[in-house]
Amino acid sequence: MKNLRFISFAMLLLLMGGMVTISSCNKDDDDSPSKTKTISGKKFYVKSMNVNPGVTTPIGIITDLYSFMPDCVKDDFMTFNENGTVVDDEGATKCEPTDPQTESGTWEFMTDETQLRMTYDDVAQVFDIEALTDTSLKLSYTDTEDFGDGEKVYQIVIEFEVR
Repeated sequence: MKNLRFISFAMLLLLMGGMVTISSCNKDDDDSPSKTKTISGKKFYVKSMNVNPGVTTPIGIITDLYSFMPDCVKDDFMTFNENGTVVDDEGATKCEPTDPQTESGTWEFMTDETQLRMTYDDVAQVFDIEALTDTSLKLSYTDTEDFGDGEKVYQIVIEFEVR
């Protein structure tokens, strides 16, 4: 799904509607389910997307990117499969009718399952896993951009919920 593929942070802010996605998995040695089992086979929808520090725009400082996403993006979801594939689905409403309903990529845990790498069309993005439960996933990453007031390091935090 185009809106859940990796889009440069600058493009995300300029379009005010892109999304970045991802998730995580693997095995623990205790009785709790592995991260792979925890994340697999569920529909993850973006619940919130924030940037810190905020970005100065003509309409003010923006920290809440989710509020600028169109409804046709808010119904998109991701499904992580145990075999290391991830499927992005456009949901009930497509922004572009000619876009495919689904797009596939790959995912894998890194750094003792504290990071998640997702790859689409040979473009990879690594996310820090802030939290992963049966009903939610919270990821973050940093990006350096210059939006007219000098280069700054921005942290983007994306929260997903299972529906």
